[in-house]
Amino acid sequence: MAITEKVKKLSRELKIGLTGINKCRIDLITLAVISMCSVGSVNLIKVAHGMLSEVKVSSNYGRLQRFIAEVNWKRGNLPLFLINLIGKRPSNYTLNFCGIN
Repeated sequence: MAITEKVKKLSRELKIGLTGINKCRIDLITLAVISMCSVGSVNLIKVAHGMLSEVKVSSNYGRLQRFIAEVNWKRGNLPLFLINLIGKRPSNYTLNFCGIN
């Protein structure tokens, strides 16, 4: 499956599973998730470098920072949704969110 097809498929799945989030944010989540898989890291600088986008890396990095700062994680429950989307329950993973401003 070509990468553009993967992006479209993931975007559709996110749109269905994450109600109340606008298209721009769905697109950002899609690019970020694919980048995390590609670069093998959740480090925002590495993710910003790996995003398939025509904008500057610094713009992607800023978008990611604003998204994480502004999203209500209790309502969105994005991490659990992504785990369910993968289809398996990883027992050896830990998800950490750092609230440093």
